[in-house]
Amino acid sequence: MISVIDKSNCTGCGACSNICPQNCIQLRIDNEGFKYPIINQKMCINCNLCEKVCHEVSNSNIFNNFLMTYAYSNTDEIRMNSTSGGFFTKISDFIIQNNGVIYGAAYDETFNVIHTRATTVKIRNKQRGSKYVQSNMDNIFISIENDLKNNKIVLFTGNPCQVSAVLSYLRLKRIDCKLLITCDFICHGITSPIIWKDYLSFIEKKYNDKILSINFRNKDKGWHTPQLEIVMKEHIQKLTEKKDPYYNLFYSNCILRPSCHKCNYSKKERVSDFTMADCWGIEKSHPEFDDNMGLSFIMINTPKAKKLFNIMKMDKDSIDIDINDINQPHLNHAARESKKRDKFWEEYKNKGSVYVIKKYGNYTISRKIIKKSKKIICKIIGR
Repeated sequence: MISVIDKSNCTGCGACSNICPQNCIQLRIDNEGFKYPIINQKMCINCNLCEKVCHEVSNSNIFNNFLMTYAYSNTDEIRMNSTSGGFFTKISDFIIQNNGVIYGAAYDETFNVIHTRATTVKIRNKQRGSKYVQSNMDNIFISIENDLKNNKIVLFTGNPCQVSAVLSYLRLKRIDCKLLITCDFICHGITSPIIWKDYLSFIEKKYNDKILSINFRNKDKGWHTPQLEIVMKEHIQKLTEKKDPYYNLFYSNCILRPSCHKCNYSKKERVSDFTMADCWGIEKSHPEFDDNMGLSFIMINTPKAKKLFNIMKMDKDSIDIDINDINQPHLNHAARESKKRDKFWEEYKNKGSVYVIKKYGNYTISRKIIKKSKKIICKIIGR
């Protein structure tokens, strides 16, 4: 049976709990907000399927050397509603037009991040855009399995470790994957859902208002200066990466899952058919193609992806680029563990979320900016 002794060896994908024939594995949340498997040993029949399906324990990953790399640009309207260049919209539109199914991360009604199933543009649109939080994959494995058994074309998008988990599960279940298309993204790391919820609670208390929508990559200031936009009933907060407390927590690496610091997927060899990311670096190698509205970096990793790329005629809106011209450090190494990580969680436990958000999220700078804005407004209206 599977046993998590070192938490850095578990990505929390949930493949083990989904494949267990006895339903004796539950994912429980630890004090950092991350899920880990717990086994009811009285129910366990020692079939070892949980160990076989675990892509970290069994080392069952199959990596592909990328075949081609492109910079892609969708229409202006779609790019303004996308994180980068709108590649996800392009490929998922094709799947929907062919009566297929899309699986991707979306917000639920309280802004938890969960993987959902979409067969319409309306539902798919909720999956667009980056969510810098670990998504919940409960019941997704069985749903994908059933769709493939029913000869549905399936597009699964997620972190590289989630793609690996889905593929490992389907291989062990001996499911024909000829209709499955996988797409991962270049990942900095997955953050604690509990810190995310604490941050949203912090914002609602700060403004005494209710959050209505969230956009991690608002482009009002352009693609090169993204803002985390939080829309409330009476207020809108838009802060750039350097000024937003949650962004600062994310890039501090204090709230990343332990497995992210020894990630097996932070390299040019990929487990998915497609890899997508921001095309950072294009402004230097091909400045004529960068209009500051967003560009997707696409890696074609398998013959299946290459065939689909040609069918969709994506060459009309893309250009060949050299992977070495792209500024994506996590194609070469995992996120470094912060020296402050242990201290962060110790203070979170003893002093609470508000304290660590202010201290590690650089909140004092954001607060000064708000005070300064109030003084300017009061001066303008003569008060």
